Amino acid sequence: PVTRAADDISAGWYNNISSPESNWTLSLELTSSGVSSYNNARILDTLNSNNFQLVVDAGKFEFNIGLSPITTVTSTTDVLTGVEQKIAVTHKNGTLSIYIDGQLEDTATVNNYPAFTQGGNYQVGSRASDAALAHYGSYKNIKSTSRALTADEVKLL
Repeated sequence: PVTRAADDISAGWYNNISSPESNWTLSLELTSSGVSSYNNARILDTLNSNNFQLVVDAGKFEFNIGLSPITTVTSTTDVLTGVEQKIAVTHKNGTLSIYIDGQLEDTATVNNYPAFTQGGNYQVGSRASDAALAHYGSYKNIKSTSRALTADEVKLL
């Protein structure tokens, strides 16, 4: 597991999310070592200036995509310290969804899908240029797929 901030992971990520027509799933398991007092503490972030990130905000999981306007889906479940939580975000046909521990918690229509111009990695725990916004914990089974998993498939993660 990743236990510190600002680790880069390469997973062919941009190939999965490169266009609004892309259907994809991002999933991971996270055991938080403490809930950051900062809003927008980074869990996953692209190395791109476009807004595509999984964060902790006000004690909830939040996924943001796009520039202006930003589309956000937010969990109803609190971020817990010392408890493993399974997080999945899917994008299918313009609809963004967030699941916590296999349960659908929010959906939204993506208003302005960003244009991704950089290939490469995404960062776990923080953006290196903004380490003050790190979210510390044990990260494992970080995956991205080139299709949106169904609700039943998300439950099996």
